[in-house]
Amino acid sequence: MLSRSNPNFFISSIASILVNLFFKSVSNCRKSHYGFTLLEMVIVLALLTLLATLFFPSWKGLFRSTTTANTTALLLGSFEEARLSALQKHAQTWIVFQHRSQGDRCCSLQRGKDGVLHPLGPWFSLPSNMALELAAESIMTVTPPSEIIQTLSEDASQEECKWGAFCYNAQGAITFPSAASHPLHLDLVTTSLQPAIHDQIFFSPLTGRAFRKSDF
Repeated sequence: MLSRSNPNFFISSIASILVNLFFKSVSNCRKSHYGFTLLEMVIVLALLTLLATLFFPSWKGLFRSTTTANTTALLLGSFEEARLSALQKHAQTWIVFQHRSQGDRCCSLQRGKDGVLHPLGPWFSLPSNMALELAAESIMTVTPPSEIIQTLSEDASQEECKWGAFCYNAQGAITFPSAASHPLHLDLVTTSLQPAIHDQIFFSPLTGRAFRKSDF
């Protein structure tokens, strides 16, 4: 229930007054068969401004939430695809992340029968308004082995960046980093709109499955 001290009550009252004035003016206009007056045009503009003020913040919040959810869903799909590949091919598989000023991204590597690491596909770039958050004790605080960085040196940007990584073994379990020393989670954050929206992806070390915090 709205009280008179509630800002929404004041806005609703003003909107109601403007709407009544507008329809009254339109009714008079139809009776007199004349065009719209300056007052009627001002009322229409005021209504449009009021509606934009009311609904624009909600639209921005919906946009941020949708972008975050879509990015998280794409990452979850990529992780599950890599996990299933590790199981099917009985091969060690790495997920590697880069936090860069040009935009964050990740890719998958798999160790072949020849013992060499091969990319499973191109880099996956996060949307420009999303970033991997360098949260304490997250996967982004774990630097991958030098072998991983050297393998990606040709594809990776030469600019300074922050690395992160985790590894599936042939059974699909996560063996790097050790769950005993690092909680297995990845943090996402919006960058272009405020207030920022945060999202977290958690991992089960035993099964290797990834899930959103809200889905747990």
